[in-house]
Amino acid sequence: MLKDILMQGLTILIQLVVLFVMGALFNYLDKKIGDEKIKKYYDLAKKAVQAAEQYFGAGKGVEKKAWVTSYLKQKFGDKLSPVDIDLLLESAVHE
Repeated sequence: MLKDILMQGLTILIQLVVLFVMGALFNYLDKKIGDEKIKKYYDLAKKAVQAAEQYFGAGKGVEKKAWVTSYLKQKFGDKLSPVDIDLLLESAVHE
């Protein structure tokens, strides 16, 4: 009983943190690369995440993240830093 309550509380806390981080992420990226480019980059990151989900399947998060990161680095080149790519990837995963 107590364990369930703690897990619910932890889940809610994690969701709030993710929402806050995503809001901060979009504000940061908006200032850095502008609205149109954010949408374009985010859509590509989202498609890459979906492709990795289909290709690798469930439970292979490390492999999927490595593949998507490599793909996005190849696509974006020096337009985005590795940190920006990671933020886009995490945002696409948590949508």
